[in-house]
Amino acid sequence: MILLWLALLATTGHTDQGLSTKDLNINTARGWFAALFIQMMLVNLVQFIFNVATPCYPLDCSQILVSLLMMRGWPPVHVATIMIRSRSVFHTHRVLLKTYHTHSNT
Repeated sequence: MILLWLALLATTGHTDQGLSTKDLNINTARGWFAALFIQMMLVNLVQFIFNVATPCYPLDCSQILVSLLMMRGWPPVHVATIMIRSRSVFHTHRVLLKTYHTHSNT
């Protein structure tokens, strides 16, 4: 998907822009579409990193981790325990961050 956004960005003529939309003139159609395509590339990049770096089922990282551990001969019970613990750590961290942001904005 990132390659599609990059190809669409090339049609606007703003390929030397990088991933910054700071200097784009969004009052023109080319500038507006260039900003849109750059933002969509960033969204896809963040989504890819989240899916690969978060060990929660059914995200990609959990599938990769389970497959690697099973290929190494780990018993399914131990693999399940690791996934449950990593998911608990992730969700606890998420809840704590949400609580912190909620209380710091009041």
